[in-house]
Amino acid sequence: SVFSIIQGNCHGICQKPLPTTEPANQLRHAIPQPHTPLSRLAFGSNFNPQRQIGPVLWNHVRSVFRAELWIWMGNVITNEADGMDMDLKRKRYNANKQDEYYTTYGPLANPKIPVTGTWDEHDSGYNNGGKEYDCYDHSQDEFAFFYDLPNNDPRHPAQGTHQQQGVYSAIPFAIPGNNNNNNNKTGIHLILLDVRTFRSPTFDDYGPCEGADSTMLGETQWKWLQQEMAKPSELKVIGSGVQVLSPTNQFNIDVNHYCAYENNADGFNKAIADLGESDQHDGCIFETWGQMPQERARLLHLAQTTINDGHAKRVIFLSGDLVWGELSVKEMPASDTHGPAQVIYELTSSGIDGNQQAESFNANRLKVRSADARGDGIYQYECQLPFLLGGVQYDDCTLASGNPESAPAQPWCSLATDATGEHIKGEWGYCRGAQHEIVQEEYIGYTSENGCTGSPFHVCGAQANYGAMEVNWTNRTVELQVFTPHATEPRAAVVKIDF
Repeated sequence: SVFSIIQGNCHGICQKPLPTTEPANQLRHAIPQPHTPLSRLAFGSNFNPQRQIGPVLWNHVRSVFRAELWIWMGNVITNEADGMDMDLKRKRYNANKQDEYYTTYGPLANPKIPVTGTWDEHDSGYNNGGKEYDCYDHSQDEFAFFYDLPNNDPRHPAQGTHQQQGVYSAIPFAIPGNNNNNNNKTGIHLILLDVRTFRSPTFDDYGPCEGADSTMLGETQWKWLQQEMAKPSELKVIGSGVQVLSPTNQFNIDVNHYCAYENNADGFNKAIADLGESDQHDGCIFETWGQMPQERARLLHLAQTTINDGHAKRVIFLSGDLVWGELSVKEMPASDTHGPAQVIYELTSSGIDGNQQAESFNANRLKVRSADARGDGIYQYECQLPFLLGGVQYDDCTLASGNPESAPAQPWCSLATDATGEHIKGEWGYCRGAQHEIVQEEYIGYTSENGCTGSPFHVCGAQANYGAMEVNWTNRTVELQVFTPHATEPRAAVVKIDF
């Protein structure tokens, strides 16, 4: 009967569950131990057990990919209507934890696959929510119970007044087959961010805008992250509930609607420009770091500096939320402040089971062959190859006349075709030279079975998907993979990275 009203949002009273009403589930996850060897990790988000078609995905995780670690990237429960009722939240956690496929084929089956994770909007609070949510302290307790965190974990309620606010964490893993050449070296340094507990409103629907002071992580978490990034490792793997590399969307969203833009146009635009982007770079229409360009630039510059300072050979982001799989890559521009140019990668995966068949552009999505839009010089689109022009098939970019209407200045390709594969007039772009692609063709692999938005690296049509990362420590390569286990060819997309 008591409510507080904030910008039209109605927040109810938190209800802490009574143990006698709904005890925490007695099934126990295996807890990953620091400094244990790790080569193969898998992850996912948006867990909807009722949508599963048998144990296909979990069997693939365990028996085909042979994951040594499972990471939940958020939304282990997906009904934000339960956000204020902790008793109901616990029931949701318990139900998903005891799902028959999760327990008999997934991480809880024997031998157990160690599990860790962070949260996103639905398991932390409510849809698209940030720090304005009233119940993070109680919600974090339920997070601790689901993951079976030990009492000495700083996130656990047993810490009392010393309990860490927020669910961010880090685990260093060893290089397998430790020998005299890599003694005391950390192989994978896994860093999981909390992008909900401290996040400022992205739009005024969620609370008063904070303009230039808008934050994704809050200063305490930022300080912690900077300390973690300064620790030496071969690979930094950073988990975020929402995407990182997708640029700020200014095609579908009026820039004046972004809270981070309010009274801060110069800072907003400078952060985008410092990353070599502009208002013409298309971005995801859903929640991403791009909704706060200053914070996104801060994170990506930290990744760039980490590599240039010798604290890691590569920085790789993992993300969830979107109910699809995706591979992204971005070359950070060289700068006096942050050092030489560096290439940053991101693997997105979400949907167990589930998909969101939405057209969504991302200028930094991995591409087979990049093209601009009618000569604008921004190579953010995927060539639609092969395509037909007057019934003649072209398997690569071409100097053939017909489009553009005058003689082309450089090779071009079709950006859109009709149902027969014929080029749609006006939908063309000049091709980036193959030698200038950020990732060369021999380092990528894909199927088009569940591709979307004209890209095999936007995997949105599958029954389910999960992300996987495999490190070959001998050859010093990493493979980032999107698996769609129900598909004819389960490995939907892959990129290989040298380090």
